[in-house]
Amino acid sequence: MSGEKKEKIDHIKEAWKEVVDKKAISHTWPAAYKAKRLVVNIDASAWMYELNLEKQKIKTKLNEKLNKDGITINEIIFRIGEI
Repeated sequence: MSGEKKEKIDHIKEAWKEVVDKKAISHTWPAAYKAKRLVVNIDASAWMYELNLEKQKIKTKLNEKLNKDGITINEIIFRIGEI
């Protein structure tokens, strides 16, 4: 991973911890960011359902926090994966 990509995903991970519900943090992790698409690994389908309901709100809050770093998220993709 290039230095710039790593720096962006590090900023996203920090913002994720501030934006997402505290109960969900231990079940989710931002895995990748490319072409303004954020891929988030989730450990259970129940959390995937819950977060899909909140997807737009999460995206808006992330963009508010990350705008100062020049990071924009146009899409969030949730997938079952390693946390």
